[in-house]
Amino acid sequence: MKTKLFKKIELIDSKSIEKLTKQLSGIKVNITIIWPTNLPLCLFKLHQKKDGAWINLITNAISESDGELTVELGYYKKDDLIEIAYGIMSFENISRSAILVIEDNKKVFKVKPENPDEFQALNKFESLEGGFQFTVGRSL
Repeated sequence: MKTKLFKKIELIDSKSIEKLTKQLSGIKVNITIIWPTNLPLCLFKLHQKKDGAWINLITNAISESDGELTVELGYYKKDDLIEIAYGIMSFENISRSAILVIEDNKKVFKVKPENPDEFQALNKFESLEGGFQFTVGRSL
């Protein structure tokens, strides 16, 4: 009967360790905008209020036409209050759009418009700016 004397040791780089540490310490939060596919939409502003000051979460506008645009906010503790300001613009008439918060890639809730049965329409070259806040890890 043979026995192994050595186990395979895998090396982990510092970025992987940092990402793992963040994952273990909080809830991953994403902001997602959805709309019908093949229509271009631009996210030109995304700010978060931290310690009383507004910070940029994006430095350049992001344009997509596949019906979904997602920005990772980061990892937060349960019950953290997140305050967001946003700006989107449509290049075509869009009949339905919504902004979602996704936690740990599984808990999804719609924040704009707030009513679950409503969607926001955007006219060609119309911009929409607004804000919302939510509590991380809230019960759905």
